[in-house]
Amino acid sequence: MFSPAQVAFLLQNGFGSRGTAPAALPNTSSPITSSSFPQFVPPTNAPSPAGTSLIKLFPHVEASVLLEIARHEFKPSDLSKLDSKYRDRNARSVLEYDAGVGGFTIREPSAKDYPSLHSVFAPLTTYFHILTMFAASSGSIAAVCQIASGSFTYIAQLEQFNKDYQWAAVLAYHMDFHYRRRSFMADGDYSGWDVIDPGLQAKHLLGKERPRNNAATRGVSLKANSSPHGSPQGEVCRLFNKGACTSPCRYKRIHKCSSCSSADHGQVSCTKPAGNTA
Repeated sequence: MFSPAQVAFLLQNGFGSRGTAPAALPNTSSPITSSSFPQFVPPTNAPSPAGTSLIKLFPHVEASVLLEIARHEFKPSDLSKLDSKYRDRNARSVLEYDAGVGGFTIREPSAKDYPSLHSVFAPLTTYFHILTMFAASSGSIAAVCQIASGSFTYIAQLEQFNKDYQWAAVLAYHMDFHYRRRSFMADGDYSGWDVIDPGLQAKHLLGKERPRNNAATRGVSLKANSSPHGSPQGEVCRLFNKGACTSPCRYKRIHKCSSCSSADHGQVSCTKPAGNTA
């Protein structure tokens, strides 16, 4: 379909005579800028969160927990208090019998209480929801935007960490990171959730990477061991000389030119006569 401007252009300039290509249509599109976007239309029936009680907004959460979150005293190890699926189970799991004292003691929750990212995801999302609504009750749009944006980024970063590092290490990073953020939030600084802490990353994550391509590595190993020629180590890679294998060799063979013994190229790219190693 043509725009009105394009139709007017065609009528004015004609559709082109026989054997002559029609004139090019003018480009009526314009670059998209901030002024191109419409204004947000707020809902007409949504109550204002300003001054709304957290107890009314979150009736399924204990009032004492809501108060701890509002005061920035909520312990990250208490995340299970925000998820009914884990709440009762966690309350029992932190009680352990100590033979030294002859009774039960309470220990800090550990990786076995939060066995996966999934066990943390739901209550952490609830925590950020409560924190965002608490900021909204003040009427500060800037605070709401900062917390909402930071929480989205932080949860996405945890997901990426979980792909790259062992979960127990990621959980330890999260616990320490959340503890540090509490003191900043108490002073009105909510800006740090979207920034990776390099000190905590070095302390908890580095050296705890998840193994990569184990299946592929095992497959190559089995293929090498089952080779009729025995171990490939010490052999010159024929695929490298054909230009079909990149360094380092996935078959653990030597990458050097069969003609001149250079490690810079294979035989397919060699310009020296065969046998000339000078």
